[in-house]
Amino acid sequence: MTAYITRAEFHGAADQIDADGRKPSAKAVREITKRGSYSTIETHLGTWTPRDQRLELPPIPAGLTATVDSLTADLWHIALDSAKQQAMAEIERVVAEATEARTAAARVGEQADRLAADLAAAQQRISVLEETVAERDQQINQRAERIRDWELEAARMEGEIASLHHTLAQFTAAPADASKSTKNAAQQPAA
Repeated sequence: MTAYITRAEFHGAADQIDADGRKPSAKAVREITKRGSYSTIETHLGTWTPRDQRLELPPIPAGLTATVDSLTADLWHIALDSAKQQAMAEIERVVAEATEARTAAARVGEQADRLAADLAAAQQRISVLEETVAERDQQINQRAERIRDWELEAARMEGEIASLHHTLAQFTAAPADASKSTKNAAQQPAA
């Protein structure tokens, strides 16, 4: 037994068949709805009118369909050409941006290479300067040792000079003392 089909379901199926360009029949409606008895479908078929007639539209003139198809094809080609032109313009813009980005990347790469070379040269100069500073520090230390040695030698010599002055002072004072004692002895009355 087949399930009942409503009038709205029938009209929907019949409209679909008509839109496909076929004439609605009980068999064609049944293929779409998968239910309803053929007698019920035939009854509904008697009350059905095509959608364009239901809207009380005038019948489509015979040549109009071909003209609409031709205009639709023309419109499609125009839209397609416009889309192609837009796509090509977008592709050209993206290619130009990519080229610009590659150029900028190349410039940055060259600048990075120059900076790396400058850095390597600066590091080499720093290394040479560090060696020079180390050599100068060593020379300063050697000269500071020599100065300390000379200061020690000068202090030792000053000590010797002071000792010699003291000795000389004693020698010069001793003859004066001796001549005083000789003078004193001469001045004393003889006993």
